[in-house]
Amino acid sequence: MPFHKNEVCGMVSLCEGLNGLSFYSPVPLVSVHVDVKVVNFTAQVEVTQEFVNRERNPIECVYFFPVEEEAAVVDFTAELEGRKIQTQIKEKEAAREEYNQAVKNRQTAFL
Repeated sequence: MPFHKNEVCGMVSLCEGLNGLSFYSPVPLVSVHVDVKVVNFTAQVEVTQEFVNRERNPIECVYFFPVEEEAAVVDFTAELEGRKIQTQIKEKEAAREEYNQAVKNRQTAFL
């Protein structure tokens, strides 16, 4: 599937505007590092991006990173305030419930 124009990419926070309409607000990207290894006909690409919350309060974010259909994301690590959070594969419903519970308890969570 080819990429589409105006596709959201990067980290955004979901904001509520006038009349209860929601919109995405970009979270500032401050640095990017790309490391690529090519072996035979396969490329392993590691992308490191640093975003910064310039708001006064914590924000809930969504991270978009579109990839081609033939590509696979095999790992995701996030670092927040010096803490490293490593991905775990879980059933969709269990992951959503765990995320919602963490948000309810004002904890850091990724989905």
